[in-house]
Amino acid sequence: MAQERYLGTGDCQSLQTADRLLTVQQVANIIGQKVNTLNRARLTGAPAPPFIKVGASVRYKLSSVMNWIAAQTEHQSTSEAAVRKG
Repeated sequence: MAQERYLGTGDCQSLQTADRLLTVQQVANIIGQKVNTLNRARLTGAPAPPFIKVGASVRYKLSSVMNWIAAQTEHQSTSEAAVRKG
C-alpha cells in the first residue's frame, strides 16, 4: 500500500493517499478558490467538493476532492458554460 505525507508542512503522519484528509486551505489551493468561497459553498449548497466534519473541524477526503474535480464539465467558452447550465 502506498504511503504518502500529508500536504501540511511539518506533519510526519502518513495515511493511504485516497484516505488522506485535507484542510479547507489545502483544498482551496488545489482547486484554485479562496477559503471564503469554500466556506460559503458549504453554507449555501453551491457546487463544491463534499466535506466531512471531524469534531468542529471541516475536512475533505483527497479522493472526494479528486472525484469532484473529475466530475466537473469542461467548457470551451463562458458562453458555452451558460448554455449548458441554463
